Parts: sequence; structure tokens; C-alpha cells
Amino acid sequence: MIQNIYKRYYLFIALITIFALIALAIVFVRERVAISDMAYMLVFQLIEKKPSWWFVRIGAVIPQFFTLSAIWTHCSLRTVMIMHSISTQLFYLILFFIAYRYSRATILFFLIPLNLVLMVNEVFFWPISEV
Repeated sequence: MIQNIYKRYYLFIALITIFALIALAIVFVRERVAISDMAYMLVFQLIEKKPSWWFVRIGAVIPQFFTLSAIWTHCSLRTVMIMHSISTQLFYLILFFIAYRYSRATILFFLIPLNLVLMVNEVFFWPISEV
């Protein structure tokens, strides 16, 4: 019973953390998308309109489908930039829900948002880094 209370407490803190990072990704969309390595990836996706498979960037395969869904539905450039900016956080949110559902250890699923907060200087403006 007590472990369920802690698990819900950790769930609440983790969701607040991930949603705060999503909100920051929306606020700093220009800095994240237009001035970094993500700009090359976004322009490449806008031109090709199909998934790209780079052997060096394994972490970029799944999050690019959020951006491509916005491109395929003919959204505005601002919407595509926002989707590209939050795509990595949405991917981590999905991973978090999978870890929350299948983790027997209470703290194990909490490591995803903890990693995002502790590594924010490395992964916020360059989210598809190899770190």
C-alpha cells in the first residue's frame, strides 16, 4: 500500500517535470530548432518528406515521426517547428509511460525525467545527442 503511494507521488513529480520540459520546448522553439543541429534535420525532413535513417543518429528515428506527421498533414511552418521541438520530449513521455506500466521497481521509471533534468544542459538544445 505504501509503495503505491510513493509510486503515485513519483508519477506526479515525473509528469510535472516532463510537461515543464515540453512547455519550455514550446517557449524556446526558435532557439531549439532554428539555431542548432536540429535546423539541418528539420530542413532535410521538409525537403524529403520521408523518414531518414542515419546510422550515427539512432535516437532520431522515432521522434522524427512526430515532425513528419505535421508535415504530412500540411501544417504551418510554426506548427512543424513546434512539433520538431517537442518531439523528443514526447518520445521520452511515451518511454516513461511504458516504464511506469511495466516497472516493478518504484524508482526505475523515475530515472527518465531525472536524466532529462540532470542532463538538461546537454540535451535541451541538442536533444538528439549521443549522450
